[in-house]
This record gives sequence, C-alpha cells and structure tokens, in this order.
Amino acid sequence: MFARGFHACPKWSFSVTTDRSAYGVGENVEITVSLKNVGFIPHSFKSRTTGPVVISVEYQHSEDPTSRIQVWYSPFQENITEFSVGPNLNLERHFTWNQTKSENIWSGEEIEPGTYWVVAFIPPDWHWRVGALGVYSHFEAWTRINITSS
Repeated sequence: MFARGFHACPKWSFSVTTDRSAYGVGENVEITVSLKNVGFIPHSFKSRTTGPVVISVEYQHSEDPTSRIQVWYSPFQENITEFSVGPNLNLERHFTWNQTKSENIWSGEEIEPGTYWVVAFIPPDWHWRVGALGVYSHFEAWTRINITSS
C-alpha cells in the first residue's frame, strides 16, 4: 500500500486495503478505507462529496505497465461536507466492487484478468470535478490486486 497527502496534516494516517490480494474473475472485492487522526486533538476537513471517500479501480495494461485505465468508481454525491475526527479515532468506509465496469465506462464489457489498482481519495471542497478523479485530493492511497481467470 502506498499513500500520498497533498494537503495532509502530519497528524493523519490514510490507507486503503482489500480483503485479499488476488481474486478470480467475478469475485467481490471488499475494500476498506481508513483515515486515522494520530494526533492529540480533534482535526476537521471539508470534502466535496458526502462520503467523503471516492474509490477508483484502474486496469494496468500488461503491454505498458505505466499505463492504467479506470474501469470503475464508487458512487458518490457531490455536496460540500465537513468531517471531524477525534484524537486516535478512525473515519472508516467500506466498499464492494463486484468486478463490473461503471455504467459510463465501457458498459457491458467483462473485466479481464490482470493487475488492477484500487485508488482511494478524499476530494477537497475547493477544487475538484468528476473528470479529474484523484487529481486534486486531501488524501490519496492505493493498493494493487490481481484478478485471475480461475
């Protein structure tokens, strides 16, 4: 797992995990995202989504490992919302990806075996749009999974 905080206070810990590192085609992928306040006082932030977390799943091309294409993103509702997390407490969210592609991303196509990246991020209230998923974020973390044909 890797994490990056563009505007993150050093008192935060942000992570994304899956229940396994490998799945067969069609198996549910259980995703957990955790934002922990590791400081000694409550901390707050505003997100552009009510969740506040958005998940993006990206397929890594086997021919070009530096190229990834988004195949799914979690449903979200845009509405600026403030979140507060007490000291040594977690804000945790759970998602299930059933290996379908999002409605407006290659609708109806099957997921193929290969390497996928699960990217979690919290969009800020100040600059964000649907077309820029993850470009601007308070927090961002990712992990990699493999999907096999059997």
